[in-house]
Amino acid sequence: MVYDKHLKELQNLEKQADFAFPNSPTQKIGSLPSVVKLAPVRRQNLMLSLDSVDNYEDLLKFDERVKKLLKIEKEMEYVCE
Repeated sequence: MVYDKHLKELQNLEKQADFAFPNSPTQKIGSLPSVVKLAPVRRQNLMLSLDSVDNYEDLLKFDERVKKLLKIEKEMEYVCE
């Protein structure tokens, strides 16, 4: 949670300054796979990200977006890591 807080602060600073260094953590996504011999897998279902949800209100908004995207109204179960 500390990392997410600092990342959000950095994003706000970069937005205010209208500038970000190319090596900024806000400019890169993930890293290289540790095992390069894995074959790509095409998922049957979308994997959606909670992004940096840190309160119940944002979690409810995520749930609404998922239901809207899937065009369903039933209760959902989620798995988080």
